[in-house]
Amino acid sequence: MNAGMGYTYRDELLTYVMRIAQHPTTPTTLMIAAYPGIWISENFGSTWNLKFEGIYTYNEHQFLGWHPANVRVLFYTSENFLSETQILRSENGGEKWDKIEPDRTGENACHHLAFDPRNPDHILYSGEGCIFESNDCGKTWQYVLRANEHNNKSDIGYVYNVMFDPAKSGTAYAVGCSKNNQRIYIYKSSDNGKTWAQMAQSDMFDNMEYWLHESVLLNGKIYMYSHKGVLAYPLDNSSSIDEVRASDSCNNVLYDLSGRKIQNSRPGTIYIKGGKKIIVR
Repeated sequence: MNAGMGYTYRDELLTYVMRIAQHPTTPTTLMIAAYPGIWISENFGSTWNLKFEGIYTYNEHQFLGWHPANVRVLFYTSENFLSETQILRSENGGEKWDKIEPDRTGENACHHLAFDPRNPDHILYSGEGCIFESNDCGKTWQYVLRANEHNNKSDIGYVYNVMFDPAKSGTAYAVGCSKNNQRIYIYKSSDNGKTWAQMAQSDMFDNMEYWLHESVLLNGKIYMYSHKGVLAYPLDNSSSIDEVRASDSCNNVLYDLSGRKIQNSRPGTIYIKGGKKIIVR
C-alpha cells in the first residue's frame, strides 16, 4: 500500500482500512476507504491512486462501491465531523466527488445502500433511526421512515443493511437493532420501500456477541454476518418472530457476498470471514 495511506501515531505509520469494494465487471479494480481518503487500484492493489482526501468516519456499517447498473457512478456513505449523514457521490469514475448531506438532524450516519434492480434511479439508504430513498440516482434524498414515527414497541433504532428482493418486485428488507432493547430485528416493505413493518426480532444481540456487520438475501433467507457467527432467517416463516438463529459459529468459515459457504477460495475475490469482508490474494 502507498505510504500516504495512513497516519503517524507514536512514530509508527498506521493505516485503518474501513471498507473495501471490487468493481462489478472488472475484478482487478479495487476501491478502499482508508484513512485519510478513498483510493482506487486498477491492478489488484499493486499501485493505488488517491481519489478523495479528507473522509471523516468511524462507523463500520458503511457502503463503498459502484452503482451496479452504471459503474461510472460511485458512492461512499458515512457521516461528517458533526455526526450528520454524509454521502460522497461521483459520477465520473471517482475523479470528482459531491458531498450530499440529506438529513441534518443530529447523529444519524448513513449506513448501507440498496439499488432497485428494476429502476437504476431508485436507491434506498439505511441509517440511524431512518430509511431514505432517492429517485434521481442518489443526487437528492427523502425520508420514508423515521424512528420517532413509531411507538416504543416498533422503534427502528439502527438500520444496518437494506436490500431489495430480486425475486419479488417491490419487496425490500431492512436489518438492524432496536434502539430500546438492542434486539436484532428485520423489517419488510411490500411497496418498494415506501412503508415498513417489523417481521422478526431476536434477543441474540443482548449479549453483544452477535454484532452485525453484513446482511445478504439468498435463496429465500436473509443471512446476517456477525463477528461470532452467521444468523439466518427464512423469509417464509410466519409462525414466530424469534426464528433468527445461529447457523454457523466458526470464525474460520469463508462466505461469498451472496451468503454461500466457500470450500476453496479463489485469488482475487472478496469474501466474508468473522463477519467482515476480506480479500484473498
